Amino acid sequence: MSISITGLTKKYVSVSGKELSVLEDLALEVAEGSFTCIVGRSACGKTTLLNIIAGLTRQDAGNISFTN
Repeated sequence: MSISITGLTKKYVSVSGKELSVLEDLALEVAEGSFTCIVGRSACGKTTLLNIIAGLTRQDAGNISFTN
């Protein structure tokens, strides 16, 4: 299965009411059969991205498509 992500955006509102952009206009292609790692500093959106791909969190904008 391949994954295609275009224009993915996710924002949260902090306790103080400030809007925080976690993912902004993300584009990613993962080819079928490939081995892909997501790395980055703490709190940069890695888990948020995986939760969106898994369908556990809704994105604010963008598209994700899966093809066999």
